[in-house]
Amino acid sequence: MPWVEPKLPSAIARLPESQRVVVVMVHALGWTQAEVARFLGMSHGSVQKHAERGLAKLRKSLGGAA
Repeated sequence: MPWVEPKLPSAIARLPESQRVVVVMVHALGWTQAEVARFLGMSHGSVQKHAERGLAKLRKSLGGAA
């Protein structure tokens, strides 16, 4: 079983739904931002912003640099 930061699940759960979905699809499932955009029916720019903002919130929640 791979090690996971103990605070990560609750930090992900606190993200707004759109950010949570994009972050999980891109960073946990390995989808490209273009694939996520097509699947969710949103622009690539929106996916990129959701990913950036979601990661920044996760870093802040976990005590890392934003």
